[in-house]
Amino acid sequence: MEQEFNNKEDIVSDIKTAACGEKKQQTEQNIAATSPFEADKQIKDRFLLAEIEEIKADLADAISRNDIREIFDYFNIGVFIQRNGLFGLSEYRQPSKNITYSDIGIDEEKLIENVVKISGNADFRHSSLKNFGKILSIGGCADFRHSNFRPDMNLPKIDGKIIFYERQTLLQGLLIKLFSEIRHLFKK
Repeated sequence: MEQEFNNKEDIVSDIKTAACGEKKQQTEQNIAATSPFEADKQIKDRFLLAEIEEIKADLADAISRNDIREIFDYFNIGVFIQRNGLFGLSEYRQPSKNITYSDIGIDEEKLIENVVKISGNADFRHSSLKNFGKILSIGGCADFRHSNFRPDMNLPKIDGKIIFYERQTLLQGLLIKLFSEIRHLFKK
């Protein structure tokens, strides 16, 4: 029999009027659980869920058709069509710092299935991708922290810095880059 309180004043008032010791104890536990930080987190979570639902509603048709142009345009990522009918992107990233494509119900594997080039940076943090699909090159830096990608995978050609670890040293970055470049030489 949990009781929901709207603010701390309600909780304090309830403690004062509690006739039963059990109810008072439950109310005190609610106060402990309702710290300012927890309340802020709950408010942020509600806004985040509302934002996700709004994006889902806005993109419902595009998601069902896997309309790469409409989806990436919505998140201000440029899409261009190459002569062969495949796509290129100006950059790659999740919709926002707190929202991923999978949160919105978008299958990332399907979303990038016809992408062959990323002109700028590629931020794969928190991505659900397990492979690069048809992506052949990334024109900028590539960030793979907190993703499914590993340094020993077959990476596309990456012109910029490659980041796999939170505290990656310059030497580790150079070795990963060198290893990636050597792989590309042997592919040809």
